[in-house]
Amino acid sequence: MILQQLIRYAIVGIVSNGLLYLLYLGLTATGVVPKVAMTIAYVIGTGQTFYVNRAWSFNSSVGGSAFLCYATVYAAAYGVQWISMWKFIDQLGYPHQLVVFVQTFVVAGLIFLALRAWVFRDVRGPRSLSQSN
Repeated sequence: MILQQLIRYAIVGIVSNGLLYLLYLGLTATGVVPKVAMTIAYVIGTGQTFYVNRAWSFNSSVGGSAFLCYATVYAAAYGVQWISMWKFIDQLGYPHQLVVFVQTFVVAGLIFLALRAWVFRDVRGPRSLSQSN
């Protein structure tokens, strides 16, 4: 089960993050500062991926109230991304395109773990190891 969720989450993430990264690059190319462009992409990404991840990636029937938990996870991920941008771009001088690209993958892994453990967890109780695959 976790492998199927991970694969579906990855598919959603590749499509969504690919489009959002292009949006980010477009915004920064027009003069929007990187952190503002990243903020715009996060807001759009949080809204668009909730429904797909809930219904398809995690096959969950949790109600709309789960969006608050989902948004909390994404807010924490946004904080990680912002701090990374501050450190690697502002302090160390790395190119913003590279930092955002790499951090997308790092943060995506953390988001998956949080979504699986908290937002879309199996509310029927813990499963044995043989049932988790």
